[in-house]
Amino acid sequence: MEKDFQQIIEYIRERSQSSEYRQFMIDLLTEMINVRNTPDQPLDVISANEHKVFDILKTRLQSFAGSDITFEKSPINPEIAKHPYYTHPYYTADKDHPNGLPAEQVYKDRYNLFAVVKPKKSSDNGKPVLLNAHVDTVAPFYPARVDETYVHGRGSCDDKGLVTTLAASMKLLAEIEEKFGPLPAQPRVYQFVIEEETGGNGSLSAMLDPRFKNYQAIICESTSCIAYPANRGAMWFKMEMNLPADYNTAQAIPFIFVEFAQEGQKLRDETNEPLFPKSYVHVNLGSMNTFGQHPATVQDYAAWDLKVKSGSLSADKIAAILHESIRAGLDEYLKHYEDRTKQINPETNEPKLKEHYRLTPIDQDGESGFKLEIFGIGGHMSTLLLCDNALIKSGYILSRVISVLEEHSDIEAHVALSEKAFDPTKLLVTGGVGFTAVHPMAGLQDRMRQAAVRGLERYSQLTKKSVSAQGIRLTFDMLHNEAYISDVDSPAMKAMETAHKMMNLPWPEPVAWRASCDARIYGNNGFDTVTFGPGDAAYAHGDHERIAIGDLHKGLEMITLATLSLITGRDESTK
Repeated sequence: MEKDFQQIIEYIRERSQSSEYRQFMIDLLTEMINVRNTPDQPLDVISANEHKVFDILKTRLQSFAGSDITFEKSPINPEIAKHPYYTHPYYTADKDHPNGLPAEQVYKDRYNLFAVVKPKKSSDNGKPVLLNAHVDTVAPFYPARVDETYVHGRGSCDDKGLVTTLAASMKLLAEIEEKFGPLPAQPRVYQFVIEEETGGNGSLSAMLDPRFKNYQAIICESTSCIAYPANRGAMWFKMEMNLPADYNTAQAIPFIFVEFAQEGQKLRDETNEPLFPKSYVHVNLGSMNTFGQHPATVQDYAAWDLKVKSGSLSADKIAAILHESIRAGLDEYLKHYEDRTKQINPETNEPKLKEHYRLTPIDQDGESGFKLEIFGIGGHMSTLLLCDNALIKSGYILSRVISVLEEHSDIEAHVALSEKAFDPTKLLVTGGVGFTAVHPMAGLQDRMRQAAVRGLERYSQLTKKSVSAQGIRLTFDMLHNEAYISDVDSPAMKAMETAHKMMNLPWPEPVAWRASCDARIYGNNGFDTVTFGPGDAAYAHGDHERIAIGDLHKGLEMITLATLSLITGRDESTK
């Protein structure tokens, strides 16, 4: 039997790298990517598209499923609305339901897809396992595209690529049993869930299923094939500004952005948990009016219109003052964030960022002015310190510009967002806070509100215009994920370590994952929980989302070996 088990390991390693599995994964992934599972659609369309992607997945799984695999449409339990981890379905909000529609209405006829695998031979060894991946994605939608190296498109790495990996692993394990015969094993369930991106209500419903209470949990996200026993927390916020008619939100908001960024820096300095590197802690800005769409995305562009008039200074002198103050603000920003224009992208051999800003003279309603464009590098908010946030950069630059212009008594300046029909009294901003267990969410919410007030006060003192902080409304009704820490020596982590050994890979020192996901729902509710999967989270949520085909192969090999080790109780020493 030991010889047979070694043959199974070798078979998994060989087959997971085969052209057959390459094509299986590409075909399934591209078909799923081309179903739009974003939350920016009518509720009936969201539900219909969930059914569509589940039908695609189930059809593929049924092509190899034996009698040991049962498929279940697991309804979303409306009782989740009573759970502290419930997220209000904000994407369904209207004037009568500012926090979203009731759970009974939102989740009517919606479900998770489970594939329950009962072993043909039961065993007292090993541990039962649930493997979880989500089918929903963030907006905007991008269709699938494939080249020699990557599968591109929305959801390619977050998280339909991981759904694909689990489907391929199911196929490979079924193939092993057909070739080598049934192995004594523990049961497993594959949970393909909805609504991770909007807060985790799909996994919350799945977690509450009592049948799987004692299972090990492997939550599949793009971790670059590294197993993590902990995740940092994430909390999204929405800030609505409604100021008096003589007050300009576009001139006040840069000061608030700087205060937000500095609050993130303070939180980072206060973090001292061994599993959590300080770089995981930050405040991200995801959108501002029409610039950006998602609080958990690092926004890569913003544009501002500057009207500057002077009775004594020439246009060239005004431009020189602007360039000097922009550069000073940028220098301050670069004290806290890396200069991406000085870093080379190894794939293109070009600078990661071509330029930080561009100042262009324009005509505004017959008056001279300037358009100031701020450039950055987008990505998932968990990789903020690896990206370049154009909104945070705007805060440092424009707060300096506005301060300098206010010092010139002979200059009259007006700042606006470079967008159609901008109302200077109103502004909408979304973003997120990454944090660890040392910072409870309630305290973070207070600190973010205080930071917003400080920014408004800074601008009010500069312009000598007083305004009530009641004009700022900061809410946290969207995603609110606590951090979680699981046992670094749990059976699930040991199984991942065994897979590394079987693949002759070094086992890295366990640390927390820099992102937040549904793993905390399981990890904070009594499950040994691991986050793992192929793909680079830096590409998640961005305009160029992609997953390397080689990563899909590696993830397939590793998750299949880990699953086999976990459900059979076999490790490297007993092979």
